[in-house]
Amino acid sequence: MAVLLGAIKFRNDVDGEIRFNVDYVAVKTAQLASISLSKQALALEIGKVDTLTYTLFPMDAVNKNVIWTSSDTNKVTVKDGALSAVGLGKAVIKLTSVADSTVMDSCVVTVNPFPAGYVNLYSLPYVSPSHIQIDQTGTIDGAASKQLIGPAQGWGDGIHYYDVANYDTLAIKITFDTADAGKQAAFRMGNSKVISLYKFTYPNDGSRSFVYKVALAGKPHLDGMVFYNGATHWSFSYEGTPASKPIKIEYMALKEVIATGLSIVPADTVAAKALPIGLSTTLKAVFTPVNATYNEVVWESLNPTIAKVDSMGVVTADTLNTGTATIKVTSVTYPSFSATYDVVVVPGATPVSGVEVSKDSATVKLLNTIDLTATVLPSNATKRDITWSSSDESVATVDATGKVTPVKEGVVYIVVTTTDGNFKDTCVVSVAGFRPIPEGYVSLYSFNYNDAGTVKPLSQNLAGLGATLPAIMSSNGGSLLGTIADWNRYNKHVDLMGYSEVQVACTFKPEDV
Repeated sequence: MAVLLGAIKFRNDVDGEIRFNVDYVAVKTAQLASISLSKQALALEIGKVDTLTYTLFPMDAVNKNVIWTSSDTNKVTVKDGALSAVGLGKAVIKLTSVADSTVMDSCVVTVNPFPAGYVNLYSLPYVSPSHIQIDQTGTIDGAASKQLIGPAQGWGDGIHYYDVANYDTLAIKITFDTADAGKQAAFRMGNSKVISLYKFTYPNDGSRSFVYKVALAGKPHLDGMVFYNGATHWSFSYEGTPASKPIKIEYMALKEVIATGLSIVPADTVAAKALPIGLSTTLKAVFTPVNATYNEVVWESLNPTIAKVDSMGVVTADTLNTGTATIKVTSVTYPSFSATYDVVVVPGATPVSGVEVSKDSATVKLLNTIDLTATVLPSNATKRDITWSSSDESVATVDATGKVTPVKEGVVYIVVTTTDGNFKDTCVVSVAGFRPIPEGYVSLYSFNYNDAGTVKPLSQNLAGLGATLPAIMSSNGGSLLGTIADWNRYNKHVDLMGYSEVQVACTFKPEDV
């Protein structure tokens, strides 16, 4: 009992009467004396839920705050009295006064397995990231799923992912959460490809819950069809007024698929047989058959100084050491099944540090070409790819090999660039034209000739060289001694017989002109 101290003050007013003021008085307050739970013991099947209620005494206790706790949340969880059986075994659920921890009550909750042959959807082993469907043969095998969870709790969220292996009989417990649910409910996957559909009729006994068994292959009946659209989740539909909360699927019977072997395969684009230091790659454990019911594995590296592996099969090479690391995977359910894979860690790539072009500057005359080369640094760089480019292709072009072809007089920058690191170097190329034609000479391409026949010069004198060359010039744009290309394209001087800036003087017979 708590007592609030108080005082009464007396005073004498001017009229002579005695009055008093009450500042505060002593009062008694009720403390919480006891807590009584609705159940002292409770048995639940795994995956099931229930609710505890409680009574406080006295009802007018000043502090009615209480707190729920579970002695083992891996077996039973509790929130505001709502219990959920998540693991086999026992847990003590306590409700304790916040004001006085000695005031409490408890309930022992025992979590039992499902009936023989049934498995909680939440405990189903993950099989593989592929395949969920229902068909008459009793095989669940469908689209990619990411996570193994069942819809026993929170089915109202609408999307749940799970993989299930082969089974003999699929028994589904259906619970309608509200009495206003439609008289029929259908449970389906997606909405396109027809596989099979099972209709569930609302029970008339008021229980709103029953177990529906789907026939095995070869049995004479099916209750409709289920639709599957290649999606990764189950969905649901109703006939009539939908429930405020959808149906729940709580457990199903399974046939265990026994593993007969285990192997490792690469599951990454990074080559495990030549893994550069510091990089990672992924390995995948594959059971035989691939739909083995229990496929949990443990990964380990037998050479952790070379490469390590995590619980998901991701192998990371050491940042310094090279060599071979043997990665081992072992089945948790079948410890005699294991497999190994050798990951070879190699030196890392040597990055490019620069590039040098063979010439800082060069001069090229029209109708000539020059070849540039590039040296990638260092000499042991791993990626040595380069590209060539011209700052002005109207002056000169450059091809992938570094060959520069002039187009017109001017100055252009020929740039080489490395793919790794984007390093650059430049050669300044000057394009020179032809010298003026000496007096008495004409440009080779300025000859006029008879289109109907041929023009035959008596001689062709190479200026300054004293050479005389016989030649035939055909009307269809042929060549002089096979050295002049694109006869009709240019009206310029050309190279002849390997000489630069050749000018030719010709004398014609009158009848040939």
